[in-house]
Amino acid sequence: MVLVGSPPVRGNGSVGGTAEIARDGATVSPIPILGPAFGRSIPIGNAATWSMYDAATDSVFVETQSSECTYESALLEIPANSSTVGPSLSLPCDYEAPTYDPGNGDLYISDNGNDSLEVVSTSPLAVVTNVSLAGAGFLGEATYDPAAGAILVPGAEGLYVVSASTDTYDELIPLPNATTPVYDPVSETVYDGNGSDLTTLSGANLSVLHTFALTSGTGYGLPWIGPTGDVYVSLQDTSDPVVQVYAPLGSLPVANITVGVDPVVPTFDPQDGDLYLTAVLSENVTVVSAATNAVLGHLPVPGGELSTLFDSFNGDLLVAGGSALTLLRGDREVVAISSPPWLNAGSVDPIDGVVYFPPSYFENSPSIAVFDGGGPYFVNFTEQGLPAGTNWGATFGGLTVHTTAGGLTFTSTNGSAAYNITSIAGYRESPGAGTVNVNGTDVAIGLSFTSTAIPTWEIVAIGVAVVVALGLAVIAIRRRPRRRPPPDRSEF
Repeated sequence: MVLVGSPPVRGNGSVGGTAEIARDGATVSPIPILGPAFGRSIPIGNAATWSMYDAATDSVFVETQSSECTYESALLEIPANSSTVGPSLSLPCDYEAPTYDPGNGDLYISDNGNDSLEVVSTSPLAVVTNVSLAGAGFLGEATYDPAAGAILVPGAEGLYVVSASTDTYDELIPLPNATTPVYDPVSETVYDGNGSDLTTLSGANLSVLHTFALTSGTGYGLPWIGPTGDVYVSLQDTSDPVVQVYAPLGSLPVANITVGVDPVVPTFDPQDGDLYLTAVLSENVTVVSAATNAVLGHLPVPGGELSTLFDSFNGDLLVAGGSALTLLRGDREVVAISSPPWLNAGSVDPIDGVVYFPPSYFENSPSIAVFDGGGPYFVNFTEQGLPAGTNWGATFGGLTVHTTAGGLTFTSTNGSAAYNITSIAGYRESPGAGTVNVNGTDVAIGLSFTSTAIPTWEIVAIGVAVVVALGLAVIAIRRRPRRRPPPDRSEF
């Protein structure tokens, strides 16, 4: 366990590598941050093509498929904190990755072999129905459109619309060679590209709002919606691999970002407001301002075959590669983590603070690798009994912090560390020392300060007792009988 004093903001980005923490005008020396590591390994038999954490069932769902497609693929459920696979469903090997409707808890999976959409319940894991899309040709990965309450399935002739409430086919939107659509929850619009055009549709009624030709040939990947509403399109498999940026409903790119061969979908870090872009064959992560689309720099990351993921629990950007997992902390510090090889893009469990990385086709012993970012978890000390404004402090894991407020907050990784409470003249603290065990959750410690000074009423009582005692002594002395003087014997 390693600890730092920092403001109580989850995923603040200051935890990682080293950190300087200011408290009441004082700067604490930097201390190393440790803890991120791979823990559980969950065998799943085949490579995984998709994974998703579902908070409703507190489980991770994984779709597997053999590299040669000689075996049936499967949909697996892995309960959180488990090291074994739970319920499973067999699937034909030409299934696409599912899309999820959080409203009804169902998964929707395109079945290319049967020109249909499979509807699967996640609680319990079971097939609900199969929606026929006869004559659809090759089906791509479906997308859930919450504004229309529909599942959008891309096919050779366009987007097939399936009602999420009735699981029935509604209509076909003509968009030849449609690819997986992308839904923008802010503007409630849908974007779909076919390799040469980009089309914008209303998310509510699915009417076409705008279509324009992309400016640099074909071979485009999926569009991605940035935090400002800009649309990012990766130009893949060409001699000019760039990411083009378009304003909403714009027809000309406002920026071209050179990344590398086969750029992947960008990842947004809400902590610093930047985008992180990489490419399959690159060993660099390009940092781009989401506000201006200007390139801010490049971070060297080993391994190649890169994919990126933002860990919302720990506040880290994770870069999975062919030979290592790399953490990009909030200060853009590069931290290499010993990891299994050939990780696919993972799924974050924001409740337990772990990331599930499925294996790729290159892995000989396919297993889900569970990564624990190590926190940060908060250790909160709260005092009672001190007058307002009293300066008090605590030492935790070798770090001493003082405050005049009613509480102190440290951040910590999993593990155990000792604490001591700084003594205050005239007060007795309870507890004055102890050990904190952090195990995947925050810890609260209440402190009680009791004055050791003699209360005023005791002083008054003692004073009264002294006065009474003196008075009684005087009375007793005055009441003592006087001795008669001896007789005068001088006459004799």
